Amino acid sequence: MAVSSGVIAEDAGRLLWFLVDGLPFKLVEKFADQPHLPNLRGALANGKAWPLSNTRPNCQTPPSLAALWSGTGPTESGIIGYDLPDLPGRPTGFSPAFEHYPKNLNWIWNAYADACEGIRLCHIPFVDPERLGSGLQSYSYGFIPPLSPPCVEELVSSQARRDGVRTQDGRLIALHEGEWAPAMHGKAVGELEQAVSRWPLRAQSFGKAYRSGLLGPPMSIGGDGTAERLLAGSIDTLSERYYEEFLFCVRLNDARLVVGYQPAMDLLLHELAGYLDESNLLYSPARQAVALDLILPALRKLDRFLEQFKRACGANDRALICSDHGMGSIDRILRPNVALLELGFLQADSEGRIDPELSTCFFHPSEAGFLTFNVRQMNAKGISTKEVLDKLTERIFEDCGASAEFLQHEWNASSDNWDVSWFLRPPKHFQAKSNVTGDLIVPAIKTGDHAVTSADPMLLGTLIEVGALECVPKNTDIFNILEVKATFSHFG
Repeated sequence: MAVSSGVIAEDAGRLLWFLVDGLPFKLVEKFADQPHLPNLRGALANGKAWPLSNTRPNCQTPPSLAALWSGTGPTESGIIGYDLPDLPGRPTGFSPAFEHYPKNLNWIWNAYADACEGIRLCHIPFVDPERLGSGLQSYSYGFIPPLSPPCVEELVSSQARRDGVRTQDGRLIALHEGEWAPAMHGKAVGELEQAVSRWPLRAQSFGKAYRSGLLGPPMSIGGDGTAERLLAGSIDTLSERYYEEFLFCVRLNDARLVVGYQPAMDLLLHELAGYLDESNLLYSPARQAVALDLILPALRKLDRFLEQFKRACGANDRALICSDHGMGSIDRILRPNVALLELGFLQADSEGRIDPELSTCFFHPSEAGFLTFNVRQMNAKGISTKEVLDKLTERIFEDCGASAEFLQHEWNASSDNWDVSWFLRPPKHFQAKSNVTGDLIVPAIKTGDHAVTSADPMLLGTLIEVGALECVPKNTDIFNILEVKATFSHFG
């Protein structure tokens, strides 16, 4: 029940919210009957788990988290993707959404701060600690530059030591996990820092090293699963801190709002999701078996966390686990700018980069999914939006054998000279990238992604009600991502 006076009754309980990035409902539904998943299985059987809708037009992490925690969709908030375009000043420029978010949105933690309620936030973006005032017990944020980045060290046989591992291609390597010192704010951070120090914080996986072959050949280019096992092992270690820090804050019972974040599932599924999909070109039974051996333990760890979370809840607490999106299956990369250059709609400079002033249209380098139409050039050349979209559709179909779709969503980055309202939804199993040169289609190494929203059921997120207090109607089929905040918050 919302509290119109801005005051929460003493016995109203807490809001406890844990975000598992990238967890598809279909994954939970498909594997909940596996051994050692009793809590996920029980949530489904008891009608306490639902698929969660995606943000539209883009379901990358920043717009999805903003939709959950402010109740505002991408076209209204302007948080349109992982990176935000610097239009109109720099037509091809962009900057990280997590660093340039609108602070005037109705962020859920601001309402609790205004009501002078205690708040604990664990690795949550979009937070201005000074705005939260004296109610802030603790705020930790580890997604900042590391003290030392993770790296892969090449060893020779004489350097072999206990932490050395042998890759499939015969190299001896050591994985150095990196070190982070999270930003910490609030009047009670000392106890938190001491309590969680046994679980070192890591804010980055070896995903880039994996895709570049430093862990050995990925399965997508013929590897036997050794590289994937090394990657998954490091992600498993990474996950511990995020689970334990949230549980510690919940058990302290000194804050009305506790919100935590877990990146591990997203990091894992970006690399492995396609191996579960029999229609993916990279699928094989052997690769699926490796992927399952790595994904199921991550689900078991989530299941154990769910049990611990339930035990930490009070009878009147509003508690949930949810994801921000699911994970689609990909096997190829589509480069729309290669086609636009070939068709004459994109002009490149002498270094092969997009020349925005001379181009009629280009796929924006922020890779949030939208095309950028230069209205001045279109008018000067007598070219219509329809002509560009029709020719681009034909060109993509020639090479892909399947159609791309173009969806119009008006949002606040459009201006008199730049129309950015058209979003490209690639054919199934394709991810769109902004390269200007090279082939129109190239193989993918990672096998999972989420960008422009589609009807792929694997893109649907997950919502699980934890504890005894019920907030979600039982007859809900797909829960609307824009309604989660209003449903669970004390303030509606």
